[in-house]
Amino acid sequence: SSSCSSSLGDFTWEASDWANEGTEEEQERERFHEERERQTEEYERMVAKREREERINGSSNSSDSNSREKSSSSHASEKEMKREQRRHEKLQQDLRNMDPLFEGIAFVPWLPENEAGKSRKLSVAKEVVPKLQKNGWNLKKESLKEVWRGQRDRAVLLEGLDGASAAAMHAILRHSEIAEKQLGPPVMNSADTFEWFD
Repeated sequence: SSSCSSSLGDFTWEASDWANEGTEEEQERERFHEERERQTEEYERMVAKREREERINGSSNSSDSNSREKSSSSHASEKEMKREQRRHEKLQQDLRNMDPLFEGIAFVPWLPENEAGKSRKLSVAKEVVPKLQKNGWNLKKESLKEVWRGQRDRAVLLEGLDGASAAAMHAILRHSEIAEKQLGPPVMNSADTFEWFD
């Protein structure tokens, strides 16, 4: 759905932007990446199974014209599945490339209320989120505000999102959960109006 480009500028997150980044967080992040890999493998197994079923169904028909139709249909279906697999692989690559940005968005509630923290929040509002949206990630401002206020209900936050954007929101939620384990609940007031984000 999107790809990271140099148009994101030199926006970077530094370790000093949030405290206590440690081994537990690294383990959580590793588990998150392992889960994503597991889901990718599951998807690939499903595609392979579907291809096998198509071949079996295509070869079991004895009529020549039906076999040609099935073969043609099977060939088109194989092409479609390969195309779908390439899209899936590209999405996985995009998610890996964008993960530091998703992590930065997730950590917003734990940024200090000093000038550096305010500057980072403005960078998220004016640079990171708009660039992601421009590149096709459907990150709704209201949903991000809810995550920052502590909402973790995926059914609520992922409602109405396409697959790629739902995966992005899932990554943001996962980073928020890691931050919460490390740093405690978000420090933002639940009534925060987020004028800086509108």
